[in-house]
Amino acid sequence: MICSYKKWKLDYEFEKNRNFYKGISIPPPAELPNSDTDDNFAAVKSKIYPQEIIDLYEKLGIDIQKEVYLVHTARKEPGFHYYSVAHVCFGKVLAGHKSFTNSLRKLVGLPKVERGESVDNACGILISPVIYLPIEPSVGDDPASDAFQIELIVTAPWVLKNIPEPTYG
Repeated sequence: MICSYKKWKLDYEFEKNRNFYKGISIPPPAELPNSDTDDNFAAVKSKIYPQEIIDLYEKLGIDIQKEVYLVHTARKEPGFHYYSVAHVCFGKVLAGHKSFTNSLRKLVGLPKVERGESVDNACGILISPVIYLPIEPSVGDDPASDAFQIELIVTAPWVLKNIPEPTYG
């Protein structure tokens, strides 16, 4: 199937994506390495994505609640934090991508980026035909020879009242 989003043209495999995400189980945040920041993200992630990103992911067959990569990148200001969230999509990037050397984080006020796009003032997106994640996605025995990465940089509020907010970043 073909769809366009911002500057990208994507050829995606809806059923393959849907099956891949059905097979992902997300461990409870307390079992993850950065449990305080992961706990916070888990508490807010269903509320922070812009509707156009939710619509895009639904169209692609991606379960937005099952990220394949999550990292707390920095504290933006007291009460707000940056997270890098990535998903894999089976298919190909047909247009809109050029090789990039900088981080997407520029879109939300962190260091320079050249090729990402702003979604709103709290979310940026980068779609790359190269998977830079520390995973090798597959569905059954089918390796991800045709897959691309979607990275979101989102700003999330710190909502955990019983855990001190990190001050680094």
